[in-house]
Amino acid sequence: MSNEKELCSRNMVLSAFALLQQSEANTPQLEKNYGHHLLVSSMDAFLEGGDEDEAGGFSDSQIQSLLTVCNAVINRPLLLYQPGPTYHMVSNAAIQLCHLLNGIQSNRNKEEAPEKPIGEMESVLFDEVLDTYIALRKILNDHRRKLPLPLRCHGLPRPNLMAGSAINSPFIDLGETLMCTSRG
Repeated sequence: MSNEKELCSRNMVLSAFALLQQSEANTPQLEKNYGHHLLVSSMDAFLEGGDEDEAGGFSDSQIQSLLTVCNAVINRPLLLYQPGPTYHMVSNAAIQLCHLLNGIQSNRNKEEAPEKPIGEMESVLFDEVLDTYIALRKILNDHRRKLPLPLRCHGLPRPNLMAGSAINSPFIDLGETLMCTSRG
């Protein structure tokens, strides 16, 4: 963990979030900065270190930040059109959801205890993340088709719903992902 006074990207994101909250404390509900929240939440998710003991190696706050980013775009798809790296950050958040889903699925299929069912909380988390990923995948694929080739980010693969019975196959095969050709 970094020192509170240290100049690092993690502390800059925390400072930006604190300033955003201060600013919005005096702002009416209709004038909220959804785009700023989206950027701060995505940077928060990417900069936080994961937790190897948690599902898929993600901490609870990292999962919350990823879901906040994805749900913001699901509720307001026009946020993808704001200037800057928003579209690429959201695409990377979707890839992180894939890793999370694959991690939860692999925990389900562990060879040490295949007869032991996963917990109710982990099952609810899996369903919530899967629903979010599917909705976000639809929005991102529609947005991606409208962009010129050099600006397109990752293509997002479909979940393999038959992977639940196979031990070694990933739930979402990221090997089939069309990689980002955008440079800049």
